[in-house]
Amino acid sequence: MSDEDVPVEESNEAISITPEQVVQLLQQSEQRSTDRMIFLRSFEKFYNDVNQARAVLLRDLQEINGLISARNTGVMSEETDEEAGLNAEEE
Repeated sequence: MSDEDVPVEESNEAISITPEQVVQLLQQSEQRSTDRMIFLRSFEKFYNDVNQARAVLLRDLQEINGLISARNTGVMSEETDEEAGLNAEEE
């Protein structure tokens, strides 16, 4: 049986907390929440920066692929024209 399965016995003793302790606990909780929010905002900025860089790289790759395709199409049509010229000369 693990620690999670063991039922917690409630104490009948009253816990007394002063108002100053409550305020201190609330301030600590607020500070932790602020720290978490700062981390999340930093992580969100990092994510957005990486995503923008990824989009630029993909756009550049598409442009390069288009240029290579256009070049290859031009080279292939030139080779086809040259082959047709050679075949015409042979006849």
